[in-house]
Amino acid sequence: MAMKDSQKAIMKYKSKGIIQIILGWVFAIFWGFCAIAVGTQIEDSSDMATLLILLAFTGGGVLLIRKGKKKMKFLVTFQDYNARLATDTTKSIDLLASSVGKSVDIVKKDIIKMINMGLFPNTYINQERNCIVFPQMDFVATGGTNSIRQPVNTPSVEFITVKCSGCGATNKISKGTVSECEYCGAQISDR
Repeated sequence: MAMKDSQKAIMKYKSKGIIQIILGWVFAIFWGFCAIAVGTQIEDSSDMATLLILLAFTGGGVLLIRKGKKKMKFLVTFQDYNARLATDTTKSIDLLASSVGKSVDIVKKDIIKMINMGLFPNTYINQERNCIVFPQMDFVATGGTNSIRQPVNTPSVEFITVKCSGCGATNKISKGTVSECEYCGAQISDR
């Protein structure tokens, strides 16, 4: 089974973060040792210039480490948002912001970045209701000129949230059923 778009985006972003961290450590250690070696034997201004260049490369390695860790932290934020959105039927950005303890603007900025990265594929923000819309959900219009889209009424079915063993995403499924992860396509159940 082919990986879905969101799983590909997660893996791509995670891979970039890991590569940045690894390369950052390699650069920081290698150029740092070189800087130490040159720093212990400074004799003239050219040695000082070499030391400054080596320190700049070491600093570049540290920046790569920070960027990689920032990517990994953002993926944790995505998983947190995803878990909270799975249990919120309104998908309200205001409720999400209050539940994570961040401002609405920061959460909205995060969500837009996640959508643009493909972590929430085929998703958009309804500016009027300030909520996230997942088009794969079944919706029906309520009628009238100012119709509001609402979830289709279904018989009372108990839903639970299940963490996917394949990608770690949180999914909402009917209790007692086997379903497919909406992000990676792996089979999930409440067992």
